[in-house]
Amino acid sequence: MDNLQNAATPPPNPNELRAECESLRQLVVSLLVLLLVVSGTLNLYFWRQFRATKGLLEAQRPQVAQLVAEYNKSQGVAIDNFIGKLVEFEKKYPDFAPILGKYGIRATGAPPATVASPLPAKK
Repeated sequence: MDNLQNAATPPPNPNELRAECESLRQLVVSLLVLLLVVSGTLNLYFWRQFRATKGLLEAQRPQVAQLVAEYNKSQGVAIDNFIGKLVEFEKKYPDFAPILGKYGIRATGAPPATVASPLPAKK
């Protein structure tokens, strides 16, 4: 232990350092190009999926609009009438108010409006 000698490392060769830096630079450039290719491919995939989904939505739009119109004509009116009868029942029997309150039905206001079309207007 008395004979400890710190062996000084020789200074690195500048040409070797330049070669290593150049190798790292090429690696970084290669990774950036690869990242660009992968992100472009992913964007292309997402764009194609968007177009396909948009086409399916446009094909289903008339059928959904017809279903919503039928609901508003028949079941929507029946539900509104039923809610109106529940509100009238609550006025006669105030103990029923917590049950209606649980489902968001208020006796002071009119029954909820019919269901609007869930589809946005076509531009």
